[in-house]
Amino acid sequence: MRHDEIIRFRLSAALKQELAAAARAADEPLSAYIRAVLAAHATCRDAETERQLLAELVALRGAVGRLGNNLNQIAHHLNAGGALPAATPERIVRAAESMQRQVAATLDQRRAAR
Repeated sequence: MRHDEIIRFRLSAALKQELAAAARAADEPLSAYIRAVLAAHATCRDAETERQLLAELVALRGAVGRLGNNLNQIAHHLNAGGALPAATPERIVRAAESMQRQVAATLDQRRAAR
């Protein structure tokens, strides 16, 4: 689809950072992510379901942020010469896979609500 119309709007720096982080997490350019969010909002049949699913996504975004923070702390510890218990890498992978499944399930619910 060709995108040749331009809409300009203002938003806070904090909201722009949140949108940029969400776009990075979705592995999409910011403009594509914003288009998808707007399209989802415009085409949603059930506003309450949409609000619930968005709340779940916001909660998951927070969980992803906490996981990323934990990974940074682990990397800092390892770079400083520290060691990890043997089970830690497997626990990290399980946590990341669980989060990925939760995000996928929430997105599937959102798509089904359309």
